[in-house]
Amino acid sequence: MRIYLLKGLLFFTAFFSVLTVAYAQQYTLRDQAEIKYRAQLTLVDYESILNLISNAAISESVLRDAAQNSYNNPGTKLFYTKEVKVVNDLAPSALNATDKLAVRVEDYIREFDRMYVKSELETVDFYDFQVSNLKKRDYLYIRIKYTVHFKGRHKKDVAPYKAVDRLAELIVEKKEGRWVTYISSITPYDPASPITSAQEDVKLDASVADDGTFAQKLIELKEAQSVQEQHVNGALIQQSWKAFDDKRFENIRLLAKGAEASRDYENARQLYQQALQLRPKEPAVEARLMKVNKTIQQHELLDQKFRAGDYVEAIKAYSEAIASDPENAYLYYGRGRSYEKLNELQTAIRDFSTAIKLDDQFTDALDNRANLYVRIAQPQGAIEDYTRIISYLKDASVYYTERAKIKAGLGDPKGALEDYNAAIRQNPKLAAPYYEKGLILYQQKQTEGAIEAFRAAIENDSLFADAYYFRGLAYVESQNISSAAYDFDKARKIGLEEEQLAAIDKIASSYSSAGEGAMQKADYKSALENYIRAVIFNPEDERAWLQKGDAHLQLQDPENAVQSYTKAIALNKASLAYYKRGMLYWQQRNYGAAKSDFEKFIPVGKELIGRAEGKAVNAPSAQALEHAAEEIANAWYFLGNAQLMAEQYTSALESLDKALDINKVYAEALFARGSAQMALKNYKKAIKDIEKGLKSSIKDNPWVYLTLGDAYQAIGQYEYAISIYTYIIDSVNKDFDLAYVHRADSYKNLKLYQLALQDIKHAMSLNNALNQDVGLITSKGLLELYESRYQDATLSFDQALSIEKNAAWALYGKASVLASQNKIEESLDLYRKAFQTGKIEWSAIKDDPIIKNVSKQKAFKDLVDASFRL
Repeated sequence: MRIYLLKGLLFFTAFFSVLTVAYAQQYTLRDQAEIKYRAQLTLVDYESILNLISNAAISESVLRDAAQNSYNNPGTKLFYTKEVKVVNDLAPSALNATDKLAVRVEDYIREFDRMYVKSELETVDFYDFQVSNLKKRDYLYIRIKYTVHFKGRHKKDVAPYKAVDRLAELIVEKKEGRWVTYISSITPYDPASPITSAQEDVKLDASVADDGTFAQKLIELKEAQSVQEQHVNGALIQQSWKAFDDKRFENIRLLAKGAEASRDYENARQLYQQALQLRPKEPAVEARLMKVNKTIQQHELLDQKFRAGDYVEAIKAYSEAIASDPENAYLYYGRGRSYEKLNELQTAIRDFSTAIKLDDQFTDALDNRANLYVRIAQPQGAIEDYTRIISYLKDASVYYTERAKIKAGLGDPKGALEDYNAAIRQNPKLAAPYYEKGLILYQQKQTEGAIEAFRAAIENDSLFADAYYFRGLAYVESQNISSAAYDFDKARKIGLEEEQLAAIDKIASSYSSAGEGAMQKADYKSALENYIRAVIFNPEDERAWLQKGDAHLQLQDPENAVQSYTKAIALNKASLAYYKRGMLYWQQRNYGAAKSDFEKFIPVGKELIGRAEGKAVNAPSAQALEHAAEEIANAWYFLGNAQLMAEQYTSALESLDKALDINKVYAEALFARGSAQMALKNYKKAIKDIEKGLKSSIKDNPWVYLTLGDAYQAIGQYEYAISIYTYIIDSVNKDFDLAYVHRADSYKNLKLYQLALQDIKHAMSLNNALNQDVGLITSKGLLELYESRYQDATLSFDQALSIEKNAAWALYGKASVLASQNKIEESLDLYRKAFQTGKIEWSAIKDDPIIKNVSKQKAFKDLVDASFRL
């Protein structure tokens, strides 16, 4: 066997740098002669690789290395990369197909090794090489038209190989002073684009001609190929395959006879046709094929009426055929199927029985009769028929499964399991026996065994929805909730029956109910565990997500509460979750996000009221009416509180009034209405509502007391306001930073600047975010200014201005520091900037002691007159 030296090429990363050098030079006739020789030698090397791979005497490791070296090893590769596309010409019956897809050379060689029959002879022949001139696109290349003839055999396709023309394109590079070529594509040759075309030809320098070296090498190469062709001629190869073809013919003929005997006529016809490809005009095979074709044609004519649903006419046709051929089992079988469709089951059984009498291994007739025995409540007859099939079929796995179902129905789970195990032994790739075995084990509370059986069913059929569903149920039994949830989710996505979906939802609802019970007992951890299970089993349950958010909130887990409310909103845009998430955002002082959620909830709140009022109209009892009234009051409260938070104060008052008309001691509604009155500066009404709410049932809530303190502060009762803020700190929540901030305001109004400063500093220590609050930092600076701590005040104002450069009160405060230091001109410039923001009113500063001195300056008076137009 000839073995040629395999050539190496450069990697693609170096390609363009090589081209740059190449384009800078002139190509000569001698260059072209060498390139032509090298290109043809590359194709010959490829031929040698295929002959090496198809040689039966070569070890697998050598073949693997040879294949990989042809496209991976820089020193020996023939192909540019393993991604090079070559025409897929391995199936001989499709050699001339026009729709053949190109495949990667790595895949082509692997498939060639797998499907091409190996022998001791070289059966791959490349010949009749025609080489183009040197060509250029963005790179140098050359083309070769050649004929390829596989003289061996395909393992599955029995058609003989024919010689076909191919076109190889090879990229050309110069490496270490010599030209190298490597294959970049192999395609079918198109005569419409002849190899002699001058398109993209390189203009050559004729001054340097070939000295005959490469022309002579090309002649020698062709002579060597001719000697090889003479040595291994077609006749010798054909003779070597005779025994192989004879054996293949006999195997196919036997398979065809078996298919014919089992009435698989279509398969029999295909096999007889394959046999005739190996031995054309074989009389015995032609005769069998003719008989099969006649049988198929007869069955087609008889089955037409059956398929059209005209069963009465089908019975007539089969009866006429039976009169002419009373020993034909298929005719009784066909008539029996027609009687079955007309629900004449006993008559159908008689015809199936006659077919079985004529052919005791007529599997379809036995199977159909067994099915009818089940339908007429004669299961023992069905068992006997399936036992009969099992006795002669090599693979009776399907029928073991059918017999197992009947045994299970007769209360014989042990016998059913034995049959399922037998089916699995015969065909472990079937999913149904594992699945049905799992059902029996699940019914017998053998949970682990059931899970394993369902697992095997899923392994064989990854889209087996019922197997996922029942494995999920088994996982529930074994308390493996996460695995159950995964299985139910997979089953849902594949597709389940309504009854199965309802069963999963029922499991989810049971967990939701358990969660509600735990919430009522204030067992929030247990409630959360149950709600998590509920949403795992039914991730589309918006209410369960809402309740899960409530449980997170009670467990001081606002981040997960927000996530749960957000999921509820995604499932239902008309959700109370907008309201609850808004409240949570507000408590986190994310006021912008809170307001957005409350605005989105307002139309939802109106819908909730409508639904609640509808329930009241249709209330079947006084108790139901009372419950509906409570629901209506709650809906008005949610709407009113959302309107309050969305700064729609008048609308909020109207909604909250309606909630309080239904429940006059609705504490939360009283507080919300008090807050709305506060926003509308109706401070005494605000105080009345909030204090009434506190007398009702509001627990110690720092926000309620904070609002009450603010109302008293607004009417000038600073000492009382301070007492309320102090109550929050001492008795409700000592870490509630806003209580310190608001108490500082009251201290400031009482000119207790030192105490106010202490409160602000303590608030900042409790909440680091306040250290970025421009207003609070400015308030601190003003207090420091009132205390004549000018350096501290300057630092505070500078800090505020570094966060917001045009902060009006920080500019005002810094200007006042400069004025206190008699830096009048500088202070006037900052006062001007502060007043120009439009955020400072004269009424707010006219009595401010810190401008007492500068206010006497004419320039300041002029600035005030110009800014406030006094």
